[in-house]
Amino acid sequence: MVSHLRWGAGMARVKSVGKVEIPHWPALDGLRGLAVAAVLLFHAGFGWARGGYLGVSAFFTLSGFLITTLLLTEWRETGRVSLQRFWSRRLRRLMPVALVALAGIVVFGAVVADPDQVRGLRADVLAALGYSANWRFIFSGQSYAAQFQASSPVLHFWSLAIEEQFYLCFPLLALLALRLRGRRGLSVTLVVLSAGSIAMGRWLLDTGASPDRLYYGTDTRAFELLFGALLAVALAGSPSPRRRVSRLALQGGGALALLAMIVLWATLAQSDRWLHRGGLLVHAVLTALVVASAVQPAGPVRALLGRASLRRLGLFLWLDADRTGLSRLPLFALRAGVTVALAACSYRLLERPIRDGRRLTGRRPWAVAPAGAVAVCVALVVVTASPPQPAIVYSAVLDHPARVSPQSVLSAPAASVPSSSAPAASAPASSARPIRIMVVGDSVGQTVGRGIERLAIRTGAAVVSNSALGWCAIGRGGVVHLFDTGTLDQRGCRDWSERWNISGFHPDVVVVLSTLWEIAPREQPQWDGVRRFGEPDYDRWLWSEYLAMTAYVSSQGARVVWLTAPCAEPAQSRARFWSNDVGELAALVRLNRMVSALPAAVAPARLRVIDLFAHVCPRGEFTQRLGDVDNARPDGMHFSDAGADWVAEWLCPELLDNAAACSNRLPPHS
Repeated sequence: MVSHLRWGAGMARVKSVGKVEIPHWPALDGLRGLAVAAVLLFHAGFGWARGGYLGVSAFFTLSGFLITTLLLTEWRETGRVSLQRFWSRRLRRLMPVALVALAGIVVFGAVVADPDQVRGLRADVLAALGYSANWRFIFSGQSYAAQFQASSPVLHFWSLAIEEQFYLCFPLLALLALRLRGRRGLSVTLVVLSAGSIAMGRWLLDTGASPDRLYYGTDTRAFELLFGALLAVALAGSPSPRRRVSRLALQGGGALALLAMIVLWATLAQSDRWLHRGGLLVHAVLTALVVASAVQPAGPVRALLGRASLRRLGLFLWLDADRTGLSRLPLFALRAGVTVALAACSYRLLERPIRDGRRLTGRRPWAVAPAGAVAVCVALVVVTASPPQPAIVYSAVLDHPARVSPQSVLSAPAASVPSSSAPAASAPASSARPIRIMVVGDSVGQTVGRGIERLAIRTGAAVVSNSALGWCAIGRGGVVHLFDTGTLDQRGCRDWSERWNISGFHPDVVVVLSTLWEIAPREQPQWDGVRRFGEPDYDRWLWSEYLAMTAYVSSQGARVVWLTAPCAEPAQSRARFWSNDVGELAALVRLNRMVSALPAAVAPARLRVIDLFAHVCPRGEFTQRLGDVDNARPDGMHFSDAGADWVAEWLCPELLDNAAACSNRLPPHS
């Protein structure tokens, strides 16, 4: 969610369009610096800056204002708009820095990126080069994957992609509107487009679109840029009201709007549903008011934002606590210092000389940009030619477990089983009827389910359906709130009868493992607002869901083996799922107490609880080493194949009717 924030972007000095000049507004540089600071503080993890991501929204509205001001000034002074000159300026302004950044990211991929980042690097960098990164992240769902994986190193290009798509299309529409109907025609066009963008966002929200689709979509965020464009049209030729009362009202309104913006930057979490139900719209209006006040000849907003200290703030991203060993405040100081230094060097040595025409003059920019892009692509192909195997695999080992017997798997060619899960030697199939095991739960259940599938392949004593589904809890329905990262509508997870196909598979045993999604804050239609695990309404609802699920499974002739949720690496889930007053470990322990109470309420013959938490978290502490397996839980929550195999071997006597088959051990993992 980091914007491609740029040192001294836009209006660092008097800006020329041919012989046309537009004024320099220092207060807008200050607003830009304040927005940068908000984004920095948000990504540093300060709870009092949970809305700092809105600094990106401020950039959108400010960009719309500046770009439209440039176009209108040229139109007013010359009677035309040179699209070639406009796009050339944008190319000079953004492409060199982007190419240098992407080249550095390719080096990052070759040297220090983790396997998940390297596997997605080629598509990510190509999308960034094509200024379509935001749509790449929408269609690949990377922000949700990043809950437990390192995010894409080009994730910050999403906002630059939206701006560049705007820069490409908007001048064409603006020029057409100006030629047909002048400024009035442009105003009408902007109003219609803004209304369409807002309506699109509302329609997607009402039809259950993901937070990623709403947050990253060009169509759903365009109104923020368009509001800035509308402001530019309104102020064109006369930025300051003639009447003193109007000027004072604008100055006072801008000051109040700036205060309201700062309040939103401090309080409006990304998980707040109001963000897409009017929050972004309100913020765009506030930003427009602040911009309008900042360009006045005088006033408190101009005086405050025109301070040099605000105008010198810059960008940051990569350094983290794991790499530096620093706590939050020293880490923030380091990251901010490195960011400002790099941004300053980039501005003075690369961006400003190219923009001012001291470098890459004449036709050279049109040759250097494609050559640089080709060089980045060649290096990218080399770095990603042999991507490493994933540390964690979420898909089932077998695509159609309900229709494949262990015997057919053991006798099939090796290629029919993924190489990561193929046993070293085939074990003889059991003469007894294979037990039918279904694994259900969330993505942690998926990874353990892979180990149980591999156990069945090895022993020939079971047929396994790995029906666990990432992001889906046992508790049904409602909207889950992920702290500072958005919301997830659980209605898409469907009912158990549809999700698991128990009636089609006819399992003898249903293994349940579901973790963080059971206890994340949630909204339900019958509740007034958000409820959290530990509150009476939430606990009663979850308990009733567990009882109902057990009754449903039992009615299908299966018994339930419920695994307690394992602990998570503290730095992992606390930052993503929990409020400041609810610890991850305490919440999971409470959840496991609820699960352990189920047999007494149901009947031990129908449900057995196995304490996975105690087995993989000795003394209640997280560990990456399980038996002889290192890095068993690479992301701090999910299991690697080796870790899942270790868990499955431990579970084997509890799952298989033919316990003797458990002696056929898997080969040791490296």
